Amino acid sequence: MNAQWDKSFFKVIQHILMTEWPIGIKDFMNTEDEYDPYAMRIYSQLVAGSDADQIAKYLTDTEYGTMGLALGTEHRPASDRLPIAKHLIAEWEKFKAGPPI
Repeated sequence: MNAQWDKSFFKVIQHILMTEWPIGIKDFMNTEDEYDPYAMRIYSQLVAGSDADQIAKYLTDTEYGTMGLALGTEHRPASDRLPIAKHLIAEWEKFKAGPPI
């Protein structure tokens, strides 16, 4: 298992967030670094063994708390972000397993 920092896996997290977690900037060029703080936190959560519910809750709390997105609108439940969380975990499991022999 490779639980240490790996830049290539960090890029995987960034890509998933950019393409699957619509926070309003994915259509702009050169905005990958906007996701860095969130990708770093998710990386830490994956290393710590967080489950999909915990990661989905983090994404939800970040949207509505940290970013203040959708103020004045109905909040979507964390379960709406479960597909993203499950994708992140699946990629983490592949990364931990290492390259096929």
